[in-house]
Amino acid sequence: MRNHVMPIVQRSSLAEALSEKVADSASVGGFIGVLAIEIFRIREINNTFGYRAGDNILDQTVGRLTALLRDGDQLYRTGGAEFVLITATLKNPAITTLAATKAQNLLQEPFQLDGQSIRVSSFIGIAASNDGAPTGEMLMQRADMALSRAKTTNTAFVVYEADRDNDAADAVFIENELKQGIENDELLLVFQPKVNLMGAVVNGVEALARWHSPQRGPIFPSRFVPVAENSHLVMPFTVWTLNTALRSLRELHGQQVDLSMAINLSANIFHNSDIVDLIHHAIKLWESDPRAVVIEITESTMMINPQNSMRTLQSLCDLGLRISIDDFGTGYSSLSYLRKLPVNELKIDRGFVQDMVINKDDETIVRTVIDMAHNFGLTVTAEGVENEETLQRLTALGCDSAQGFHIAKPMPADELASWLAESRWKGVEK
Repeated sequence: MRNHVMPIVQRSSLAEALSEKVADSASVGGFIGVLAIEIFRIREINNTFGYRAGDNILDQTVGRLTALLRDGDQLYRTGGAEFVLITATLKNPAITTLAATKAQNLLQEPFQLDGQSIRVSSFIGIAASNDGAPTGEMLMQRADMALSRAKTTNTAFVVYEADRDNDAADAVFIENELKQGIENDELLLVFQPKVNLMGAVVNGVEALARWHSPQRGPIFPSRFVPVAENSHLVMPFTVWTLNTALRSLRELHGQQVDLSMAINLSANIFHNSDIVDLIHHAIKLWESDPRAVVIEITESTMMINPQNSMRTLQSLCDLGLRISIDDFGTGYSSLSYLRKLPVNELKIDRGFVQDMVINKDDETIVRTVIDMAHNFGLTVTAEGVENEETLQRLTALGCDSAQGFHIAKPMPADELASWLAESRWKGVEK
């Protein structure tokens, strides 16, 4: 049986029709609400189960959203997995959030796909014409801004707020420029050394992305990396990062600099069904020694889907890679769960490390993590080491490794060799 997914409506045509509804509602003292809805990771479903499966999910989505419609409400499909729900004339603005709540409740229920139950993520952005949006186009833009913030903050639905959503509008521009930046090779990787505290030698580097935009100049990673990770750019950004890092690793090894290379994976790519194959292909392409490659994921990333995380981590370990849990202490993983994970290293979040010499609670947390990790046979790296006193205290507590500005700032690969020769650390760990 063929699926019959709702046809896509051009946004320009929808905006024109919406402008008329806004004007009609204003004439009777009411307003129009717009819900911009996106079913997330539909491409992954297509890649895993085939396009028929994706269409099936979209058909079921249409059915569920249609069930919400009141008299006068309208539902449109504006993109591959994007929908717009337009409310009839409203008197009470709370109706829009009520509609979003009901929509999320329906969309969070498992979808049935050839006898399997599949859960998908969805995000909703809400805007209303009483917020000073005189045209349909402006109203849709505001709903899209709210949707962008919902995705960036991993929030089920977000209501447009003028001050906060200026950032969302900026994120849209950054996303468009970043796409060109990746294609035009404007990004670069820098590498922050990690040192073995017991042997006083360098034992690895962490690859970190930097971007100098021709339009905006330098853009902080805290600004562009979340945009990349929470948009359709997550795959090309990850592919670029993997290939650039492994190419640099090969060049370092060719210069007899025998370091490990740590590469960060975001939640949105770690839970992609293709991630293991993607990493395997990159390792083969650059003829990398898997034992020299460290995959870093955050504790919270693991807890999004613990069972899937366990399978993915095991597959990466089977390739010979090492696994590091980044920002440890900020998530909600239990000790019993941690004990089962095929990981090699815990990285203590910088928030606990930076003030540990003046905050006894932070020092207690750091000591506890070190002792617990060692009991599980794991090594520990402390991030955010900013002074000598912290470095010495970590050494006394038995921490295995450390990184931070006190040791070295992130640097381009061509500066790393000279830094190794001139630094206080005794070369590279053998």
